[in-house]
Amino acid sequence: MVYNFEVEDHHNYFVSNDGYLVHNACSGVPKKQKNALPSPASEANGALHSIIEKPGAQGQYTTHFGDGTWKQYRGSGKNHGNVPRPNLKETIANEVNGKKFINGTKVREPLPGEVPK
Repeated sequence: MVYNFEVEDHHNYFVSNDGYLVHNACSGVPKKQKNALPSPASEANGALHSIIEKPGAQGQYTTHFGDGTWKQYRGSGKNHGNVPRPNLKETIANEVNGKKFINGTKVREPLPGEVPK
């Protein structure tokens, strides 16, 4: 389940017993190019974390998993081919001999727990 909220006086914060780092997008950060994936937050040091670009079910967030893979929830905008919004874009990764290879992306409907409230 995904919730959107802000923590007063904190730009980054850890949530859950697993210590997920959450990073709020802010006005002091240069805008990314349209349709570009936000870079992982350097302060996450490779740990799993999400960047909330626009809160709410019509918004957008990206979760970086720390291994080069990611998923991006997109609540509004144009459909992606035959997949309507909201949708979720994520990396396709394969493992060969213990090494993970990222070889593209796929777009799908989000699961109920992936839609922000």
